[in-house]
Amino acid sequence: MSGRHTLIAGGHVLSMDPAIGELPCADVLVEDDVIRSVGPDAGDADADDRIDARGRLVLPGFVDTHRHMWQAVLRGCGADQTLGEHFETVLGALGPRLTPDDLYVGNALSALAALDAGVTTVQDISNVGKPTPEHTDALLDALESSGVRCVFAYGMGPAQDARRVRETRLGTDDALVTMAINADGGGDGDGRRIWSLARDLAVPAAPHVRGAPGRSPGCTGWACSGPAPSSSTARAWRRANCG
Repeated sequence: MSGRHTLIAGGHVLSMDPAIGELPCADVLVEDDVIRSVGPDAGDADADDRIDARGRLVLPGFVDTHRHMWQAVLRGCGADQTLGEHFETVLGALGPRLTPDDLYVGNALSALAALDAGVTTVQDISNVGKPTPEHTDALLDALESSGVRCVFAYGMGPAQDARRVRETRLGTDDALVTMAINADGGGDGDGRRIWSLARDLAVPAAPHVRGAPGRSPGCTGWACSGPAPSSSTARAWRRANCG
């Protein structure tokens, strides 16, 4: 082996692998970004980096399947609000005003906070408006520079931009950052169009929410039709998901 070796030594290993099991005192040897061996004698005396894991748990990174990463830039906003007020403030008022730089900061903060908490894989339900390709690219740039493994569930942008992302940014399915389509709530016709887009792009569809109080049946992040909702909560949903 010629790569850089990192040895995590003497930890209580929870491998999550039936073939390896739970090891009260073991080493994990990593070459570059690949785990090469796990066991009581996996040590490498010549490891480039050595982490003393005695008295600590060593286990695979956690997976967060539902995170709105862009909202980290608004962390603390609306902590005393109801859900309807949250929609009004965060999704209805603040989200549409965020610049590409704001979105970069939000996704970067969320990705680094995830890694700091031991979450190494995230599904980013990206339900923020993407009025320009620059907004979308800022979100992706932050994810790709962070080192987190992420499924970027594209939403609230034009189908043309989603196709651009698949063709020019996230064209492979074995990179750290891969693509899905955010299949938000709405009527069956809109849902079918979203799932059809996901099928055309050969990416997963990531269902987020199905329906909302007072929401117009034809209102989703991709298309909007039907009578205007009457409640403030429904109006916030409509602004957040229909532009």
